[in-house]
Amino acid sequence: MRAVQRRFVPVIFIMVFVSILDRTNIGVAGLTMRADLDLSAAIFGLGATLFTLGYCLFEIPSNMALAKVGPRGWLTRIMVSWGLATMATA
Repeated sequence: MRAVQRRFVPVIFIMVFVSILDRTNIGVAGLTMRADLDLSAAIFGLGATLFTLGYCLFEIPSNMALAKVGPRGWLTRIMVSWGLATMATA
């Protein structure tokens, strides 16, 4: 069990930290983006809600793929594809 903790806890910590940074970025970006794009608070909230709904919608197929591929491969795929999507928006 200690070997598992030494290998996975740091990786999971980094993933949670990056996830929190990403969610925080949406709120910080909203401060200037709303004014630049002339968005109301309701429209910005709708966009954030659609983002969350998409996340929930794809959670079940993601867990099914996780069972077939395995945690190591699936978490790697998630991190790489999310990083690519984030870089593409820059």
